Amino acid sequence: MTKGIIHDLDEGHTPYQPRYILPNYLVLIEKGSRYLELKPPRNMYEAVAALISMYNYVPSITSYPVYIGDVDVLLRKFVGTVSESELINLLTLYWRLIDRLLPDAFVHANLSPEDNEISRKILEIDRAVKQPVPNLTLKYDPERTSEELALLAVRNALQLSEPYLANDPLLRKDWPQGYGVASCYNVLPYGGGSYKLVRLNLYALLKEYGGDVDRILNEGIPLAVRCVADLVSARSTFIVEESGFFETSFLVNEGFIDPDNFTAMFRIYALAEAMDVIADNLGINEPYGHNEELNGIAVAIIRKIYEEAQRYDIKHLKASRGKIVLHSQAEAVTFISLV
Repeated sequence: MTKGIIHDLDEGHTPYQPRYILPNYLVLIEKGSRYLELKPPRNMYEAVAALISMYNYVPSITSYPVYIGDVDVLLRKFVGTVSESELINLLTLYWRLIDRLLPDAFVHANLSPEDNEISRKILEIDRAVKQPVPNLTLKYDPERTSEELALLAVRNALQLSEPYLANDPLLRKDWPQGYGVASCYNVLPYGGGSYKLVRLNLYALLKEYGGDVDRILNEGIPLAVRCVADLVSARSTFIVEESGFFETSFLVNEGFIDPDNFTAMFRIYALAEAMDVIADNLGINEPYGHNEELNGIAVAIIRKIYEEAQRYDIKHLKASRGKIVLHSQAEAVTFISLV
């Protein structure tokens, strides 16, 4: 950590609560909340008010919720309780209130794969208001998502850079209990989330070993991943066993989240910069991405990180069967090439 190889995102050594929380908001729709003194909503007005009310009580590392649900699933049962004009007005107010009350770029909404009136209206409203919050992802399934809805999403993406399209069948294989896309595109288990995120700076790691590929693969990566696993284990254990969060939070007591639905992530980044170090060491003048030898080394590095991560079983990461999951936002193309 002193050398900048591993970064704990400056969260301190005693985190009180999980970094990313993805509540099962359907509990609110079906049962209401004792803690919030909210009864199950009976119409679109009450549903929008209930969701907006609850969002303010969902903690995360940013103090704002990083996930606000599959909004079409939460609201579509109430479509017939209001007129067409009221529906558009209510959904527009809902969307604007999210932006004004939760002004953080990590707030993320999802749309389910099924075509429905709420999803279409949300896409129309998002295109009209052009506001930065919330982030929006459409869970796309070629068997369940209509071509019309997909084209609406693509039209928005060309203008707004969202919604993002998630491969729903592929992601359900990873999280068969259900998932949400949260924060900066983290795919995490529904009704749970991620205790921690630890970052591994590949540039700093490779520089430490002078670009020596053999030492990086056989010494550097095993040591770095072990340190990541130790850090994740210590922090997740503190949250579960010492902080008191899971004993005191209404989210647990009322069934919005379950400790068994949590995992933890570590992010790899600066791969391109790291490959520059190796290129200099090997005397290669072509850049990473244009040289087959460098591309092969990059894949070997990512594969080695994955293999080392699989060696560790961490007590409280029950959603991922004890394994840390890779948050590969900056290296997505390289990681996906291994799948």
